[in-house]
Amino acid sequence: MTIRVILADQAGDGDAWRQAAQEYAKRLNRYCRVILEDNAPSRYAGYLVAVNPGGQAFSSPRLAEWLQNLQNGGISDVAFFIGGEETAAEAIALSGLTLPGQVARALLLEQIYRGYKILRNEAYHK
Repeated sequence: MTIRVILADQAGDGDAWRQAAQEYAKRLNRYCRVILEDNAPSRYAGYLVAVNPGGQAFSSPRLAEWLQNLQNGGISDVAFFIGGEETAAEAIALSGLTLPGQVARALLLEQIYRGYKILRNEAYHK
């Protein structure tokens, strides 16, 4: 599966969060292909998921199950769009709070990484 994380606006976000996102993207490469896009155009032809406070909230195990269902449903390229108004197949929430883009991206990638660990019954801290 290819996972794209598209960040619409990164104004005011720090390097520490960017480095955290890059670390989780690197860890995820053993499970899937990860593409990080900054200030990318919002046009995307694959399965688009908006990430915003009004989306569906998941527990970590439920997010893992949701990712597995996408793969089982034949979706091989999914893009998570953070920080913009988009028409998406669905929307998920990382929190009820509005998060800066880089924070949201790092948190999303960590939860996707955790989801893959859960799906493979691999150890990961709780």
